[in-house]
Amino acid sequence: MNVTEHDRAPVGQDVPAHSNADGRTTPAHGGRDVGRAVAVGILLAAVVCGTLVTGPLAFAVLAAVGALAAVAELGRRLRQSGLRVALAPVHLGTQLMVWTGWCFGEGALLRVTAAAVLVCLAWHLAYGTAGYLRSAAASVLLLGYLALPACCAVLLVQKPHGALLVLAVIACVVATDTAGYVTGALLGRHPMAPAISPRKSWEGFAGSLSAAAVVGVAALGWVAQTQWWQGALFGGLIALAAVGGDLVESAVKRDLGIKDMSALLPGHGGLMDRLDSILPAMVAAWSALGLVH
Repeated sequence: MNVTEHDRAPVGQDVPAHSNADGRTTPAHGGRDVGRAVAVGILLAAVVCGTLVTGPLAFAVLAAVGALAAVAELGRRLRQSGLRVALAPVHLGTQLMVWTGWCFGEGALLRVTAAAVLVCLAWHLAYGTAGYLRSAAASVLLLGYLALPACCAVLLVQKPHGALLVLAVIACVVATDTAGYVTGALLGRHPMAPAISPRKSWEGFAGSLSAAAVVGVAALGWVAQTQWWQGALFGGLIALAAVGGDLVESAVKRDLGIKDMSALLPGHGGLMDRLDSILPAMVAAWSALGLVH
């Protein structure tokens, strides 16, 4: 999960405990090894930057592998909760979506996405009607929540100056997280979504929007020579998507009764605890670029 106000509760609010997979509860702010978290964060950043420097294809491979791991991670958690998830069709559909988008563009991607959804719905028919709606919805969730954003990242990197655009998105997300945490810690008084993430405040959200807008103006002005309001719109949409993605993942984890998606990344939790804001930000960036060009 990103760091936006997740380590400090708003004034007057208790820090809630989270339930682990084994039923034990731990404080929401504890248990993080800061040194390992920083090292893993630097390593992840180096991998992303390395693929962007190597070329769009290398980044597309990274996106495909990341989508594979993310689907496996969340799919396992959904299965542990008692849902029957169509992991094989979802994995196959995810890879077909990524590489169809890479090779043939968004028109072909749309058709493959629709086919993947229908295949998942049909796959669940083999198990009867008991729990059909919840299980089929979970499978479609994986396609829309994980696969489609990965495809947007692949489409984005193929644009002119695509590597710089991807870095601009990441910079806006980092600004969103950092400014939201600092502003919320200093000024946070009004909880934004207390039932989902008690340590988020509207003041922190305002800080996130402002910082991302500034970064968006600077980044798009440099990469694409856009006007200032276009960069501000770009950054604001990225911030909105990033915060929304963080809240969605928090809601999913609360519903599943878990603290982290997995222990894959030391000091961070699971892969989705890192990608929760990045993935929707890629969707927002792909959409926003249609407005600012």
